[in-house]
Amino acid sequence: MEPNSKFAQEMNSNLYLNRSIEEVIIEASKYFSVISVTGPRQSGKSTLLKHLFPEVPKYSLKDVSVREFAEHDPVAFLQLLQDLCESLPGRAGVYELLPMTYQETESTMGELSLDEFLYNGLYPAICAKKNKARLFYPSYVKTYLERDVRDLLKIKDQLQFMRFMKMCAARIGSVFNASELAPQIGVDNKTIANWLSVLQASYLVTLLPPYYENISKRLVKSPKLYFNDPGLACFLLDIESSRQLERDKMRGAIFENYVVMEAIKHRYNRGLLNGVYFYRDSHQNEIDILLKQEGEITAIEVKSSMTYHPSLNKRVKSRPLKSNHP
Repeated sequence: MEPNSKFAQEMNSNLYLNRSIEEVIIEASKYFSVISVTGPRQSGKSTLLKHLFPEVPKYSLKDVSVREFAEHDPVAFLQLLQDLCESLPGRAGVYELLPMTYQETESTMGELSLDEFLYNGLYPAICAKKNKARLFYPSYVKTYLERDVRDLLKIKDQLQFMRFMKMCAARIGSVFNASELAPQIGVDNKTIANWLSVLQASYLVTLLPPYYENISKRLVKSPKLYFNDPGLACFLLDIESSRQLERDKMRGAIFENYVVMEAIKHRYNRGLLNGVYFYRDSHQNEIDILLKQEGEITAIEVKSSMTYHPSLNKRVKSRPLKSNHP
């Protein structure tokens, strides 16, 4: 059967989508002996480095000897990056590359509806039209479970871990509480904490810390859970199309997830860490995003609505935040 010519042309395209972090890495390469780019599988790390440094020899970490090291001592394998940074103080520039941002994908995905955009997600293969969400995410999760979870981390019950991932997705934007998840999955709190650290180490989730500097101590001090990609979250929530997402009860949470991660990626792509928080006190007064930049705090309330109404920013205006910084 002859493949559709237009589809084949898209699949065979060598389209490269520029990344916002490029300028930071190029500048850093002038000052650091080593540049380390970490991030989730398929986030474009190798493609980015090949594009920026085409003259540098390439070596794959899929080498058999490296694979054996990972299988026999997975804990030590996950500390490779830490050991590298400790052995090269001041000589290694370390950066994180997460899935793409709206700005990076506007040229290829700008005509999509918001629900199509969120359902597709922001992995480069999808943004460059080299794959489709309904094909990409099942394979992505299956590969993750079989290679990272089973082989490297020795988690024997993949179905149980998959249930854990799905329950995390159902709690997007919520304060993470291990004691709530443990009895539902059938494991103890320590196991839940370990599994959460696995998702973090794999760059699948981000824990958004609360902000409580120079403010009353009666605040929530547990982090909120977000997935690093909305398309992956949709898959784990069994959302099978943009039409289903449009009417799904998690649609607002997934939109909030997207906005929060845009703020975090904006910082990462400038070579900056931290600086993004949320606020909630004991009276349930809450602000979705606090951006701390150069000592100033910007409050952002995220609402999924087609029409703006002044009442949407009521919480931000009625609960001003103060900081002792100039």
